Formats: sequence, C-alpha cells, structure tokens
Amino acid sequence: MDDTGLGGFWALVVPRFGSMFSGDVEAVTPILVIVIWGVALWAFVYALLESRRAQRLIDESAELIEGLDPDELWARRSAVLTASRSRSRAVQDAWSEFDGTLVDENRRLHNTVDAAEFFNEHRFAPKLFGNRFLHAAPTALTTLGLLGTFLGLTVGLSGLDLGSTSDELRTGIQTLVDGAALGFTASLWGVAMSLLTNVSERWMEGRVARRLRALQADINHLFRIKSPEQSLSDIALHSSESKEALQVLHEKIGSALQESVQHVGDSTSRAVTDAIQGSLAPIMADLAKRAADQSADVFREISGQLTASFNEIGVSLARELQTSSESMRSTLDYMGERLSQHADEHLERLNALQEATAAQMRAVNEATERQLVMLDESLPRIVSGLDRAATLVGSATQGMETVTTGFARVSSEISETSASLARMLADAIGTMDELAGKTTTAAQALAQQQGTVTELTQKTVDAVQVLEQASRTLSGGFDGMRSAQEAFLADLQRQLAGHTQQMSGWLTTYGDEVSKQTTKRMDEWNTQTERFTSTMLNATQALSDAIDELGVQRTTVDERSAVA
Repeated sequence: MDDTGLGGFWALVVPRFGSMFSGDVEAVTPILVIVIWGVALWAFVYALLESRRAQRLIDESAELIEGLDPDELWARRSAVLTASRSRSRAVQDAWSEFDGTLVDENRRLHNTVDAAEFFNEHRFAPKLFGNRFLHAAPTALTTLGLLGTFLGLTVGLSGLDLGSTSDELRTGIQTLVDGAALGFTASLWGVAMSLLTNVSERWMEGRVARRLRALQADINHLFRIKSPEQSLSDIALHSSESKEALQVLHEKIGSALQESVQHVGDSTSRAVTDAIQGSLAPIMADLAKRAADQSADVFREISGQLTASFNEIGVSLARELQTSSESMRSTLDYMGERLSQHADEHLERLNALQEATAAQMRAVNEATERQLVMLDESLPRIVSGLDRAATLVGSATQGMETVTTGFARVSSEISETSASLARMLADAIGTMDELAGKTTTAAQALAQQQGTVTELTQKTVDAVQVLEQASRTLSGGFDGMRSAQEAFLADLQRQLAGHTQQMSGWLTTYGDEVSKQTTKRMDEWNTQTERFTSTMLNATQALSDAIDELGVQRTTVDERSAVA
C-alpha cells in the first residue's frame, strides 16, 4: 500500500481537521466525525445520568425493605408505607400501588402481583429503556458514517470519466480512491461510535436491570406471592366450603326461621290473647261495673224514692199522729181538766154535803142525846124536845131537800159534763176515724209503694237476666273469638310453615345458583387467564423473534460494513 496515496493508519482514522474550513469536499469528513462524536457523547452521558438516577431510585426502594423480616411485615406495614411517602415520586407511587395488592392472611402479608409489575425498568428508568432516540443513536451513528462513505464515493465517482485518456482515468481513479478513503473514515468512526454507544447502553441497561431483578427478588422473598391459580384454587376451596356452609346455613336459617315463626306465632297468640283480654277485660269490668253501678243507682234511686216516700209518709203520719195526739192530748187535757174541775166541785159538794150531813147527824145525835137526857130528865122536856125535834126534823127535811136539790143540780151538771165528755169522745172518735182513714190511705200508699218496689224488683230481676244473657252472649262471643283466633293461629302457622319451606327452597336454589355462578366465574376466569397467558406468551415470543431478527439484521449490516 502506497503511503503517499493512502497514508498511515492514523492518517486514515484521524480526519484532516485542517481542511474543515477549506471549503472543498474534504471538509465534509471532519464535520461528520465531529457530529458522530457529539451524538455518541450525548448518548453516553444521557444513558449514564439515567442509569445513575435509576440506581438511586432502586437504592431508595431497597432501603424500605432493608432489615425487614417476613414475620414482622404485618406489624411494620404502616411504617414502611409512611417511609415510602418521603422518597421520590416514582418510589412512592410504586410502593403505594404494590401495598394495595398485599393481602393479609393469618397476620402475614402476601402479594398477589409479582414485584416486577411495579418495580421495573419502565417505572424507574423509562428514559433509559424506553427512549427511542437513545436506542436509535447507534443506528444514527452508523447512518452518519455510511453517509460520509456514500458522499465520498459520490464525489469520487463524479470525477471519474471513463472516456478520457489513461492518465486522466488514473487521476480520476485516484480521486475516487481518495474520496472513498475519506468516506470510509467517517464510516469507521460511525460504526465504532455506534458499537461503543450500543455496548455502553446495553451495559448500563443490564446493570440497572440486574439491580431491579435483585430488588424484585428481595421483595418477592419477603412478600410471598400468591399466584392467580393459587387464588383460584383457594377460591374454589372456599367456594366449596361456602357451599357447604350455605347448605348448613340455610338449614340453620330454616330451623331458626321456623323457631322464630313459631315464637312469633306464640308471641302473636299471647299478644292477641293479652290484647283481647286487656281490651275486653276492662270493657267487661267496666260493663259489670256499669251494670253494678246502674243496679246500685237503680236500687239507690228506688231506695231513695222509697225512703223519701216512707219519710214523707212517716212525716205525714207523724204530723197526723202528732196532730191527733195533740188533739187527743188537748181533748184529754181538757177532759181531764173538766173532769178534775167537776170532780173537785163534786168533791167539794160531797164534802160540803158530808159535812152538812155529818153536822146534821151530829145535830141529830146531839139532839137524840139531849132528848135522852131530856127524857131522862123530864118527860116534859121530851115533849118539848119532840117538838123541837120535830122542828129539827122539819129543818132536817128542809136540809135534805136542799141536799136533794144539790144532788139534782150535781146530777144535771154531771149530765152536762157527760154530754160534753160524750161530745169530746165523739170528736176524738171522729178524729180517730179520720186518723184511721189517713192510716188507711197511708197503708194504701205503702201498698202502692210496695207494688212499685215489687215492680222495680221484677225489672231488676229482668235486668239481671238480661245481663246474664248478655254475659252468656259475650262468653259465647269470647268462645267464638277464641275459636276464630285458634283457627287464625293454625292458619298462620300453616302459612308460616309453607313460607318456611318456600324460603328453604329459595335458600337451596340460592346456594345452587351461587355455586353455579361461582363455578362459571371461575371457569371464565381460568379461560381468560389461559387466553391472557397464551397471548402474553405469543407476544413475548414475537418480541423475542423481532429482537433476534433485529440482531441478525444489525449483524448483517455490521458484516456488510466491515466487508465494505
């Protein structure tokens, strides 16, 4: 190889920066190389910064679980969640979402979703793993290199004239070779920078991915994962247990409902009976009280009327008797006074007559004695005495006539007194007759009152009979109500038994439907899970094939570039 045409290795590798401002075609190569270096440097620095940022987020996440033991996760769950809120936004969101998938089982925490769903490169390093421009940087560098190559070939071929002389043709070929050399220099730097950029990016991505896999492994180690299949198995187990529990439950519910219905029936019966007794007993008591009060009022009124009538009759009779007694008393007093007066007068007259008679008898005795004396003394004196005696006898006869006249006058006065007494007695008898008439009237009034009392008594007896009949009617009504209530309770019990059977059937149907729906949902879940798994496997296989294809294409491009 001619050192003058091709130059040394460094002459080929290092562009001629001195010709960058010459204004000819050779200025294109150093410009392209500088652009390639700039793009490669930007990609490296950007990937390095994003890698360090992702590692910092990974370190923050690892600090949350540092020193934790699986047995104390349940107790320190709140503390870890609180600590995550003081970290970066990405760590805070990732841990909050991860905490929402944790389930508590026997004071142990299990995660239902793998940690890779939350702590992955797309969340912690999205600009490193998902930056299309960064991933396109190696291709862009290779393209820039190829652009320089094609530009050099274009410039070289433009100076080649196949119809010229051999010297001119040699000069054109030399120009073509020099242009190709300049273009291959740009291609060399483009491919080299593309390779370095791709390697550095993959190394940084691999480092971040390894740290993330370690973090995911630590989290999955602490929080034992419960896969959907295991959850479905547990759900199926619990569904069977729930089915058995529901089977037992509906039997218990049926028995409890039957007991409750029986209790409700008994309570209703007692309540209705108590209500009837509580409502009708006061009514009957009030009715009996009212009947008793009415009877008492009737008897009280009757007795009051009888008492008033008897009082009036007694008062009237007492007044009449008092009047009669007063009349009788006044009459008797008057008669007593008159009789006493006449008796006194008769006594006085009799005393006077007796005294006169005694005086006359004493005078006769004295005369007789004197006559005897005189007879004893002398007969003449007797004769004279007889004369005197005859005189005295005449006087005595006159006195006897006077006495007879007094007796006649006394007899007339006694007759007058007797007539007056007869009149008084007649008046008294008339008064007694009037009193007897009034007594008869009072007796008739009493008889009438007795008839009224008898009538009222009969009415009271009739009222009592009516009350007894009403009581028997109410008793019959109570018996009918009791029969109706017993029939109602029996019907209610039959209806409740029917409802209990229907509810038992409904609960059985509900349990069967729940079991069927659960089985159906589990089958659909299994189908969807298998379909999703198959889809993800197919997508993963397609991505793997695409990546392999891209790798093969890149290898082919590199080999072609190397061959070129």
